[in-house]
Amino acid sequence: MMAEPTFRADPDLAAIAREVLSTEGFAHESIGEAAAGILLAENRYFIIALAATPTISDLLIAEPIVERTVSERIEAANVGPKLWDAYVVLLTQERPSEEGSASRPLFGINYDTRGFRRIARAGVEPTIRGVRNALTPFVQPVRLEDAGLMDDPFDSLATALVKHGIEPELASRSVEIFQQGGRIDDAL
Repeated sequence: MMAEPTFRADPDLAAIAREVLSTEGFAHESIGEAAAGILLAENRYFIIALAATPTISDLLIAEPIVERTVSERIEAANVGPKLWDAYVVLLTQERPSEEGSASRPLFGINYDTRGFRRIARAGVEPTIRGVRNALTPFVQPVRLEDAGLMDDPFDSLATALVKHGIEPELASRSVEIFQQGGRIDDAL
């Protein structure tokens, strides 16, 4: 009997993915040995089977293994309509080469509509931010807390005009006219 194919895992990238998903409220468990581990994560919206690999070649090997594993688990659990919100997610730090030989198989994985939806991401930075970006469909958007980013843009425009030598009264009047649909030069 032929041995079951395995893939090499990227434990650092997998740990960061586990941390990101945990922070986002996903319950999770690891399936398989550390060398070929799969992270199964679930929240009220999604079921995710995730594998992180060191290379694109390993990612390509992992895809059918992860799909089969999650398929067996979902079938045994009878998840009902949530089946339509199940994803196979594959991450690797390796970037595709310049000649693009890996791009076609990655494209094929991302657009394979049989069974589960698939997301394959290459060039994932091994940081919280890099993994959050790769897992964008499953994470809440970052809320901007910087007061400068939440200022009224028209107030910011008036302030910028003053900083560039426009008298404060003229800057305010120009912005007010602009807000009403007029031309800024009508204030002159």
